[in-house]
Amino acid sequence: MRSSFGIKILWLLIASLLFVSCFKDEVDYVGYGDAYVIVEKSGENVVKGLGLHAFSYSDFSGVKVAIPGSTSDSVQLTSYLGYKQDYFWETPEEEFGTATPPAGDYVFSAVFADGHKLVFSNKLTSATILPPLIKMAEYVASGEKVDTEWEIVSNADIYNVKLINDEEKVIYVSPELNAFATNWSFGKNTNGWQTNAYPVSGQILKVVVTAYLVEDGNSMGRLQAISRSESQIIWGN
Repeated sequence: MRSSFGIKILWLLIASLLFVSCFKDEVDYVGYGDAYVIVEKSGENVVKGLGLHAFSYSDFSGVKVAIPGSTSDSVQLTSYLGYKQDYFWETPEEEFGTATPPAGDYVFSAVFADGHKLVFSNKLTSATILPPLIKMAEYVASGEKVDTEWEIVSNADIYNVKLINDEEKVIYVSPELNAFATNWSFGKNTNGWQTNAYPVSGQILKVVVTAYLVEDGNSMGRLQAISRSESQIIWGN
């Protein structure tokens, strides 16, 4: 397990302003791809999907990915919140299943804003990690904070905790938590809020605990798998 990783994994974990400009006048025709397995619990079943992420220091105008062994059309990624240096795609929730996405080389075909084309790839294996078992997620009125606790996930490298509102927007995200972390608490004065509009008393929210398995070797912090679990809380109660 590793205690620190490249900055690119932090952009993915925070899931907010993922990429910043390299402040260069010239276009940097370098691109990176990441294919990873997403693991969740659905009822009594563990289900899986595929995540794809393309990133660069220069703006893309489009990115598509060829799936290993597939004869169908490539998957078309979309820019994250309009930021053209990051393109994402995830399997729709209703299409998650018990099978692991195919292992192999995922080939990314990117077009930059000026029309320049680039091909790059990322290898995905069949390795996964189980979703975290959340032991506690509750609002503690006496401390005006949210306490979360979970069991360690075997082989997970890092964790983070998010708070999501009823519009499915991430309104709080914790810092990177190391492989031995089993709890996190946060309140209005804790760093990580993505909004100035804090929850109101009685508001129903989701706490999501995510575990991350990072690729082996010198992978610039690319992911092999993420697993996530959620629990409902009521703010102020």
